Amino acid sequence: NLQDDINDKLDPLEQQMLQRILANGLRMNQLIDDLLALARATQQPLQVGKLDLSTMATDIFERLCGSQRCHARLQVQPGLQTQGDARLISVVLENLLNNAIKFSRNRADPQISLTAAESQGEIVYQLQDNGAGFDMAWVNKLFNAFQRLHKETEFEGTGIGLATVKRVIVRHGGRIWADAAPDQGASFYF
Repeated sequence: NLQDDINDKLDPLEQQMLQRILANGLRMNQLIDDLLALARATQQPLQVGKLDLSTMATDIFERLCGSQRCHARLQVQPGLQTQGDARLISVVLENLLNNAIKFSRNRADPQISLTAAESQGEIVYQLQDNGAGFDMAWVNKLFNAFQRLHKETEFEGTGIGLATVKRVIVRHGGRIWADAAPDQGASFYF
C-alpha cells in the first residue's frame, strides 16, 4: 500500500496530507456505496416473502456491533414477523441499527430496542435508542439525501442512509417517521 511504501520518506506535513487524501478517498468510496444502495432501493424488483425481523435485527446488530467494538445492548421483542423483500428490509435494519449504535456510543450504557405494537389496524415497528437524539424542528430534513442533523466532526456518515430507508419502506407500501429530543435519544417508527 502507498502509505506503507512512502510514509517514512515524508516529512510530518506531507504525512498529514497523505492521511487527509486517504481519508477523503475512503469517504468518497463510502458515498458511492451509499448512492448505489439508494439506487438499488428503488430499482430492483421486490421479492416479497415472510421475514423474521427479530432474528434479522439480532444478526445485523451482532455483525455491526462486533465490527465497531461497541458496548451497546440490543433488546428485541421476540417473534416480530412481516412480509417484505429480505435484501431491502436488511438495508433498513442495518441503517437504523447502525445509526442507533453510532448516536448512542457516547452514552455510558447505550440501549437500543426493537419492538412492535398494533395501532389503528396496522403493525408499527419502533427502533429506539438512548443516544444523542435531535431537535424535532429539523425532522422534515431527516429522510432527505445529504441532510445531516449533526456535524460530521461529531458523527460520521454520508447523509444517505435514512433517505434509503424511507425509499425501501415506501416501496413496501409503508411509511416511516421519527420522534426525538436532543440528548434524549430517538425513536424511528415504520
